Parts: sequence; structure tokens; C-alpha cells
Amino acid sequence: MNTRSFKKVAQSKKFGLFLIGTTLAWSLGLPLYFQMASAAALTNIKDTMVNTAPSASTNHVIVYTTINTMTGGATGTSTIQFAPGNSGGATDEFTLTSLVVGDVTISGSGTLNAVANFAACTGAASEIYPSTITNTAGNRTVNIAVCPSDTIAPQTITITLGNSRVTSPSTTGSYIVRVSGTQTDSADTRVAIVDSVSMTAKVDTSFTFTVTGLATSTAINGTSTDITTLPTAIAWNTLTVGHIYTAAQQLNVATNAKNGFTVTLVQNQNLTSSTGADIDLFIDQASTSPAVSWQGPANTLGNENTYGHYGITSEDTSLAGLAFGSDNWAGNIGSAREVFYHTAPSDGTTAHIGQTKVGFQIEIASLQEAGTDYNNVLTYVATPIF
Repeated sequence: MNTRSFKKVAQSKKFGLFLIGTTLAWSLGLPLYFQMASAAALTNIKDTMVNTAPSASTNHVIVYTTINTMTGGATGTSTIQFAPGNSGGATDEFTLTSLVVGDVTISGSGTLNAVANFAACTGAASEIYPSTITNTAGNRTVNIAVCPSDTIAPQTITITLGNSRVTSPSTTGSYIVRVSGTQTDSADTRVAIVDSVSMTAKVDTSFTFTVTGLATSTAINGTSTDITTLPTAIAWNTLTVGHIYTAAQQLNVATNAKNGFTVTLVQNQNLTSSTGADIDLFIDQASTSPAVSWQGPANTLGNENTYGHYGITSEDTSLAGLAFGSDNWAGNIGSAREVFYHTAPSDGTTAHIGQTKVGFQIEIASLQEAGTDYNNVLTYVATPIF
């Protein structure tokens, strides 16, 4: 074989191999591969929903990163489409019935100036706006546009559909959310619509109320005690004319009642003897309220209400409008008088919240009738407010 013939054979073999390679390429779909490899795709795309329950109206926050520059005009639109290809209405589509462009906010990680609408385009650089919303079966879309002659450089873009105006399908499942449009970049993400999980629990109620007696020399609202008390007894013993006697008890409340508690104090009668004589309520049986500074009985002959009296005080500062203050006393315990109050759970120890002191003070004048068995009953009523 001469050299010329050898070259012709070699060329024929190369051409044959080319034809075989071309045939294989077309049969394997490589032209499509080449086309897809050159297409631009968004990256890091996600849609975060506040509520993923079926039929819930909720917010969506769609975040994606662009690869190419978005340009203004007809080639600069970005379309967010919910469940493309679905047309089952409420069963398998998101609905945008009440969503308006004012519910759409746009922000970016780079230079991006969001304006309200097309009319708000000012000519400044990198302006973008929510343009239209489509809410027809199979085509639930939110469109974003770049202002004419502007560009948006590649960056991470966040589009928020607020005010809970995107309604989810009534059927649970995984649904596509597509970002496409006339912009170069596009991609799909998915959201899952799942049944809500119902959580239930119970917390038992708790309420503990205790009364504790206090010793002498206990500070109480600007004065101090000279009588020792028990939780169930205040024994004044023999009263001396003109001497002011002071006693006190401590109250503790621990509760998990959401709205706290109230403690009231009431007497069944004045301090009364077997002869019918009584020591009256401060001031001179006037059942004084609100509390005022202590004053002795008037001791007016012929007016037995002025011969002797006793009153109460409380250190609790939460008694709105009825707070006692330093060395102030009241006498209105013929009916229930609030002496301790709080509006939330209490720990049983913190002052004015779980603990306070209630004071008692008594004084007689020279005309107070004699008697060895003056007595009455005081009752605390503690009520939780759940």
C-alpha cells in the first residue's frame, strides 16, 4: 500500500469513529446534558413557614441566592409560584385570596433598594418592587420586578409574604415552591404541610395559708409590739388606762394561682363582756377607713362608744387604695377587710408577695366598763384566684 492510500484509510477510520460518537451522544441525550449544564440555578433556596398545618393562613419567608445579575424591564421579573401544576383548589393548592402587594417585603444581602411598586421607582440604582399577585387555579404566583434600567447584582434575596395571608392546602403532603420568571436563574424548593400536634398537660392547684404568732418587740408599720401572740390567740390581759397596746401576726401565702390571692379579716363582734359592755372599733366605733394615724378614745361621758377602741394595720403595700402606711390604723373589720393581696403566684416568703404582717392596737380610757371576760373571734379568709 502506498502512502497516499494509507492516509485515505486513516481518514476514513477517523470519520467513522466521529459518526459513531455522534450517534451515541444523541442516543444518550448528551445535547440535553450540555444545555442543562449551562443553565443557571438559584442556590440555598428555602421557604420557611410560620404555621405548617393544613388550611392555615400563615407567613412565608422565601430566601435564595442568585447567580446572575437581574436586569430591569421585561427580563427582570422573579416569579414565586406555589404548587405549580396543582389545580385542586383548597385540597392541593395554596391560595392567595387576601394577599396584596403591600404584604410583600423584599431585602437583600447586597445592594438592593426595595420600593412599594412600579410608580415608586425613582431612577436610583438597584430598585426592586412587588409587582403583581395571581390567584387563579393552578397559578398561584407572586411576581417581583426590577425597576427599568436598573440591575440587581448576585446576592441572597429574602422575600417575606406577611400578615398571614397565604393559605395552605387542606391536604397534607410535600409541595413545590418554584422561583423562576424572566430572570436567568430559577430553582425549586419544597414545603411540607403536616397535621398539627396537639399538646395537653395538667398542673395541680396549690394553696398554702399560714398564720404565725409573733413575739414582743416585733416591728410593725412604724411601731413595735408589746404583746406576744399565738397563731390562734391574741391575749391583751388586763388593760391599763391610757396605755397603747400593740400585737401582730405574720401571714404567709404560697400558691400557683395565676391571678394570685386575697386575704381578708373580719370579726364576729366587738370585744364584748358578759355584762354587755364592749370595746369599740377604731375610732370610737366609726369603723374608720382608709387608715389614719392612731388617736386615743375621746372618753366622752354618756357616749360609751368613746370609752375604748381597737384597730388594725397591715404591712402589705399592694392593697391599692387601701394601703396603711407607717403607723396608720383602720377599724372597718365589722365586715371583711382586705389585709393581704397579690395578683400572681407567690412563694410564701417574699415581702408583699408571699408574706406580710398584720398588726392590732388597743387603748382604753377611764370610763371603759369593767369586765374580766371581754372576747370576740377574728377570722382570716384566704382565697386563691386561679
